[in-house]
Formats: sequence, structure tokens, C-alpha cells
Amino acid sequence: MNAAQEKMPLRIRSWECSCGAIHDRDINAARNIKKQGILKLKAEGLSVSADGGLRKSGRLSVAA
Repeated sequence: MNAAQEKMPLRIRSWECSCGAIHDRDINAARNIKKQGILKLKAEGLSVSADGGLRKSGRLSVAA
């Protein structure tokens, strides 16, 4: 992140970078939070399923 982006007011919700891509602040923040969460869970030795937030419905068999 460059100095101009660090000082960008919160009312600006998206910006265009030098490569021409348009970036959305909220989407970028969500990606960063997800990435850090996965890293922390893995550091704790926990299994992480990061399939884009999609849940697969179904029933699990439980032994009696």
C-alpha cells in the first residue's frame, strides 16, 4: 500500500491502481481478514476448509 492509499478517506470506497485494476475497499478487507484467519487457525493446528464460504448441506451418519 502506498502513502496515498494509507491517507485515503473512508468515504472513498474504491480506487484504481497503477495497473488499471479497480479495487473495492470492503472486498479487499474481507479477503485480508479471511487470509489472516486461515493463517491463525493453521498455526493452531486446526483443519481449515476455505471453499469460498459455501456450505455443503447434507446429513452425517452417526453411529448408535
